[in-house]
Amino acid sequence: YDLIIFDAKHFTMNFPTIKDSDESSRGIMFENEPELAEDLVNWYDNFVKDDIENFENCKKRYMSKS
Repeated sequence: YDLIIFDAKHFTMNFPTIKDSDESSRGIMFENEPELAEDLVNWYDNFVKDDIENFENCKKRYMSKS
């Protein structure tokens, strides 16, 4: 899924779909939710950001296991 944090109050989560249509995803938009946005930013900063792996490195590692 895609996650976009706009600011301290707004964010959206998009989920890919498999339908044959012009729409590529469905999502949820959170507006004026500062407490939820702050929790999400803290989660991202503490658990996701530091563990991000470059796509090419991930792909090489995966392909080497095949």
